Amino acid sequence: AMHQELMHRTSMNAISFEHRCTKDQIFSPGTIATSAYVLVRGRVSYSQFPDSSPEPDAIVAPVDAGRWLCEAALWVEWICVGKAETETDCENLAIDAEALFSILLQDAVVLDIAREYGVQFHKRVTSACPPHAPWPTDLEVPFTDYCDLVVSMQPQIQRTIGRAALQQLTHRTMSLPRNLERLEDEIESSKSIVLVTGDGSVVRA
Repeated sequence: AMHQELMHRTSMNAISFEHRCTKDQIFSPGTIATSAYVLVRGRVSYSQFPDSSPEPDAIVAPVDAGRWLCEAALWVEWICVGKAETETDCENLAIDAEALFSILLQDAVVLDIAREYGVQFHKRVTSACPPHAPWPTDLEVPFTDYCDLVVSMQPQIQRTIGRAALQQLTHRTMSLPRNLERLEDEIESSKSIVLVTGDGSVVRA
């Protein structure tokens, strides 16, 4: 119930629904990103050029519905390296980074997870460079898939995430309690990392 209240506060105070007309700029190079965005409907074109980023080649890419833009703004001080412009009328969600952090401060458990997530995300931003990885962009920071980040987290945070995943699994599964007890033992002994993915699946990482 506590986390449901947190989600409600987040949706009310940190997330806004935006309608944008054709040729609107969502963000431009060199500006500090204060929000992350998720495209809900419409088409957006992303462009990035060497004069605003370390990438030596120009990048022009379509952005499909469901795609994140400037997710890094939630976890680091992010300066946009490209431009996102709408090609049609669009709708997107905007997540305000400062407002989100203020809400996370109200829940110690979620805050601990978010802090560790931010630490691991920051490591990937600062280490992403050729030849080992592409430069980070406003569309993607290499190796920041949720599963990849959780695997790198501190064991106590992994156990907290695992307990939450096990709780969801307990509500859904037809497995015998004995099997769940064994999985719980593996989580508590750090033999298994269990988490809930973006689509709601419970998996071992």
